[in-house]
Parts: sequence; C-alpha cells; structure tokens
Amino acid sequence: MFFKRKRIVQIDKEKYEIILSNMVVLLKKSPNTFQANWVEQIIHALKKDDQEEFMDKLISAEMWGGSGSVWEVGGFYDGEDYKQFAIQIVKLVDLLKESGIRSKAARSAGRVLKKMNNI
Repeated sequence: MFFKRKRIVQIDKEKYEIILSNMVVLLKKSPNTFQANWVEQIIHALKKDDQEEFMDKLISAEMWGGSGSVWEVGGFYDGEDYKQFAIQIVKLVDLLKESGIRSKAARSAGRVLKKMNNI
C-alpha cells in the first residue's frame, strides 16, 4: 500500500496579496482584462480564507496554461510594465515554492520569464 505524504502549505496572505495586487494593476494597464479579473478572483479567495479555492485558482490552467493564460499575456503598452509584470510572476513562483505549493507549470513559467527578461 502506498501513502501520499501530506504537503504542508503555509500561506502568507500579506505577501500573496501584495504580489497579486501588483499584477492586477499592471494587467489593467493593458488590454488583458480577463487575466486581471482572474487574478482578482484569486485575491478574493485569499481574503475570504478559502484555501481550497485559492489554491485551485492559483495553480490553474488559466494562470499557468498556454496562450491566454495569466503568465503568458502580452499587449502591454509600455515595455517597463511588461518587465514589472514578469518580475511579479517570478516573485509569485518563488512564493509558491516558499509556501510549499507545487506546480510544475508555474516553475517552468518562472524559469522562462527569468531567462527572457534577465531577472
């Protein structure tokens, strides 16, 4: 018989809220309203202490999937806004790891953005 080891997840609400809120501001400065709304839903789940919903949305395909997902957006009117957005994504990926939340897609996205943006 196999036993799954239960992951210990520690959510620092303040750190998540800062990073996610920064992402929303940057996304709203671009035409990426769907993605901004998705990140706002994650913040809402965080604020209402619904850890299951928070984690489901945080490691979802909408966040880390392919074209159209939050991490892979384009269309920023200012190159500096895109760079700041990429930095926030990298910080988020680092915080996921620090929190004990596993997501291969998030780790991969973080590596790509670090390399592309020299972060």
